Order: sequence, then C-alpha cells, then structure tokens
Amino acid sequence: MANRETDAPPPSSAQEHVRCNLCCADDYDIYHVQQDRRYDHTPRGAHALVRCRICGLIYLNPRPTPERMLSFYPAIFYDRLDEPREPRRANERRWKRALDLPALREGMALREKMSIVARYHPRPGRLLDVGPGRGGFLAAMKGRGWSVVGVDISADMCEHIRTRHGIECVRSDFAALSLPADSADVVTFWASFEHQRDPGAALDICRRILSPRGIIVILVPNAKSIEERLLRRVDPNPVDVPRHLYHFGEETLRLMLSRKGFEVVSIRHFTLNAYDRLSVIANAQARKISPGSVPGRMSRLLLNAVGFAAGDSVACILGAARRAHSFVVIARASNRDSLLSCPSSKTVS
Repeated sequence: MANRETDAPPPSSAQEHVRCNLCCADDYDIYHVQQDRRYDHTPRGAHALVRCRICGLIYLNPRPTPERMLSFYPAIFYDRLDEPREPRRANERRWKRALDLPALREGMALREKMSIVARYHPRPGRLLDVGPGRGGFLAAMKGRGWSVVGVDISADMCEHIRTRHGIECVRSDFAALSLPADSADVVTFWASFEHQRDPGAALDICRRILSPRGIIVILVPNAKSIEERLLRRVDPNPVDVPRHLYHFGEETLRLMLSRKGFEVVSIRHFTLNAYDRLSVIANAQARKISPGSVPGRMSRLLLNAVGFAAGDSVACILGAARRAHSFVVIARASNRDSLLSCPSSKTVS
C-alpha cells in the first residue's frame, strides 16, 4: 500500500495516479512536495514527488493529465527564438564580450555534446534528437555530415528549426512517433528524458529504432545531487515539477536501461549541458535588474557570469563524488530481451 502522508497534495480530476515505471509497484513514500514557482502564471497547486519503496525510483504521483500539463509549459519555457542583439555602443560591446560567460559556456556545452557522440559513434550516421531546443546541436551535427532529425511537442520550436537550419523537425510526442526499425544510429535526450510520461516505453522505442551498434545518450538531473538537498530550503523550485515527471539517480537509470535491454558504456558526472542551482538562482536575481540602462545590462551580465563560474566550479568538485546536479549516460543495445512495460496510469477521481 502507498504511504499517503498528510503533506501530500489532494487528488483532483485533472490528475492521474501512476505506478512505478521501473518495477510496477504501487508502494511509495513522499519524497518532496512543492509548488511550481518557476513561472509567474502557471497553476500554483502542490505537487508530490514520491519514492518507490521497492526500487527507489522517484516520480511525480499523482501527476497532471496530458491536457492539464499543457498549462505548465508557457511559451517562455522554450529557448528564445530571436537571436540576441548586439549593443550599439562600442564600449558596451566590449564589456558584453568580456562578461558574457553564458554565451561562451553555451559554445563549450555544444562542443561537449558533439564530442560525446563522436567518441562512441565516430562515423557520421543518422541522429534523432528528442527535445532539440533551438536546433543548435542538430545544425552542428549536420555540419559534420550527419543525417539529423528533431522531435518536439512545440510547433514554434519545430518551425524555427526548419526555417533557421533547414532541418526536419517532427512535431510529436516521442511516444507517438511511428519510426521503422534500424532507422537511427544515435538517439539523444538532452534534458528531455525526465519529461517522458513513460520512460520505459521510450526506451523500448529507442531499442527498436536503433541500429545494431547504435547508442542512446541521456542527460538527466541527479536525484543524488548535494546542492539540491542543501538549497532545498531556500530554493523555491529545487526540482522542476510538474514538468519533470521522473527524478533519476545513477542506480535507478542504470536499472531501467538494463531492464529495457541496454548496456551502460559510460557515465559522466560533470557536464556543461545543464544549469546547476547556483546558476539558476543567480540568473533569477539578474532578471530583477532593469535592462533599461547600460549599467543595468552590465550588472546582469556580471551577476550571470559570477553565477555560472561559481556553479560550474562547485559542480566539477561534486562530480568527482557523483553528486553534481546532472549526469550523462551513454548506452548501447545489448542481447538481453526487454522486460514488459508497467501498467498504464489511471485517472484519479
């Protein structure tokens, strides 16, 4: 039986109850309860992350129905589509280039993604990116000779990728894709796997469409992160619920991959392709500074630069202990058969 503690949010007709996606049990304890305070205009009801007593998987339960979930994805959730404008004044342009550490970091993060794929699949092939953002990674891989496709639920993002980069982007939920077997050599989930409503089924799809030596790359937030636990009392949004439906640790993601017929070949515990909580908090404070003047804009850049530098330094140290904010898993399909998926969700009345 589930342990329904008194601080758990009450069920509603816009929510659904789910079993553990890893072991199919319905036996859990409350892990963490919080409201969605990332955006100003999303619903403010409480959301409960629970931890399975059997396997330890952390997941949102109950969770919004697919229709209700749309209200938690405002337009601002997606990366901005407009290219940043260069300042008119020469002095401001010099300061911007000197202080714009986020832009420098973004370039380093892109090169990190490319190097991961190149290491484990050296020859160009067919790549499917789930949740491609503005399409920068797809464009970079296309430039290296890869055949690339993106899939995203956002019509605006897909249109941007098609018009800006000339790359195919399918507007669809990944679980609804109908792709033939052996149609991809690499499937990437850069911070999108935790958004999947049925991650086990998503892995089944990946195993079916991947070529025999294909790889899957998954970047997820780390449920064992030290900074999340330390900052939870002062950070209003330590876990991005309800958008993040699952909160993986290394052990639970390894186990899920194994049960779905994958063999983990590498895990990286430090990555530039995720924003640590210190950087997120610094960015939130920077946004409070008015950009209407040159000092205001420079102050925002400086605060962001300090946040990124401090956050990445801490993440590098914590990564050595496998306790950084995120981690990356690279896996290949093995000869083992995939286990059956867990029962589907049921609506809470």
